Amino acid sequence: MFYNWQIALVMTLFTMISIFLMISIRDLGVTASKEERQASASLFGLIEERIAGIEDVQANGSVPYVMNRFHRAMRTVFLSGRRAWMLRVIPWNATVILFTIAVTVVLLMSVHLYLIDQITLGTLFLFFQYTQMLNDPIEQLGNQIQEFQRAKSGMQRSHELLSLRSEIQDGADEILPKGALGVQFEHVNFSYNQDKPVLRDINFTLKPGERLGIVGRTGSGKSSISRLLLRLYNIDSGVIRVGGLDIRSLKLEALYRRVGMVTQDVQLFDGTLRDNLTLFNVGVSDQKIFDITEKLGMRQWIDALPQGLDTHLSAGGASLSAGEAQLFALTRVFLTQPSLVILDEPSSKLDAATEATLQAAVDQLLERCTEVVIAHRLSTLEKVDKIMVLGSGSILEFGDRETLAQDHSSHYAELLRKSRLEELA
Repeated sequence: MFYNWQIALVMTLFTMISIFLMISIRDLGVTASKEERQASASLFGLIEERIAGIEDVQANGSVPYVMNRFHRAMRTVFLSGRRAWMLRVIPWNATVILFTIAVTVVLLMSVHLYLIDQITLGTLFLFFQYTQMLNDPIEQLGNQIQEFQRAKSGMQRSHELLSLRSEIQDGADEILPKGALGVQFEHVNFSYNQDKPVLRDINFTLKPGERLGIVGRTGSGKSSISRLLLRLYNIDSGVIRVGGLDIRSLKLEALYRRVGMVTQDVQLFDGTLRDNLTLFNVGVSDQKIFDITEKLGMRQWIDALPQGLDTHLSAGGASLSAGEAQLFALTRVFLTQPSLVILDEPSSKLDAATEATLQAAVDQLLERCTEVVIAHRLSTLEKVDKIMVLGSGSILEFGDRETLAQDHSSHYAELLRKSRLEELA
């Protein structure tokens, strides 16, 4: 039934303008919502990082600084959240304003028609009720627009993260020569930041089965060489060859299958001792684990655990001492039977007696491997064939260990003299 075309026109205009306005400004709060998510992610990252290092923070008196960072991060979250909320509610507020105008116009027209006896009081109420019925879906649409903005900001953020691509491009070669792998650095230059070179024109050759000891002051580039061998970063220029092949031509999986590294920091995962040792590789037998741990002196520790290899370990490594964690890392690497092993300060957290026992076991396990050892303790390098002395990212010295040790003018001989003086002191 048709009552009044003028009121119908007002209600139609209200509906069309509301829908058009919401479509036009539906993305208004998306960018702000994305910034809110980024601020929240930064806050949670800050909290996680500081909780992980809470002992260092407290021991060094940095609690006020950390709390200041926390308050600033919280303020950023609050400000970005408030701005995002204010922008998200604009479509809903716009429909409320339009509805108020529409209701006012409909009521004024209805009252005018009632006063001139063109409609009854019941018809006037009917017009008002129709306006209310029309507003409900418009208001729901406004609420859905807010949810749409949240969802779209989340999708954009997810798309940004998924669009990130590693600068490390996988190669095509999958096969490396059998046995120990040789290493060659040819005019290698590398920097984490373009304005600060870390390695400058590094040239050396390590034959298959040889052992190389790398020494140098902190910041000289020792650990950077190990990271480049694992291709965790791309070099600026030059070539690195493993087994005679440019590592850029190798598939990363093939490289990691033959190259192992023991770092100073050991990460544990929430799982059994067996899973943590094998890194969830079900192909490693318990007997193989026992053989390796027996040689490294961990078997007695495993046997003392309530459930042996099935003992559950918590993430983070709090259940292990520093020395146990280092033996743990060595076990992981040797279970993979690598052809090239990189040991970054392998005995820095071990006492002298354990280090001596460990060295004998490592010598036995490395009989068919090429070894690169990064060390500050020169006693760790007594069995290596070659020595490299780094300084400010350049090779100061490279040669046979015995030859350099006997050459009193060499950098290595100078380091040995300083080391003996420190032991005597």
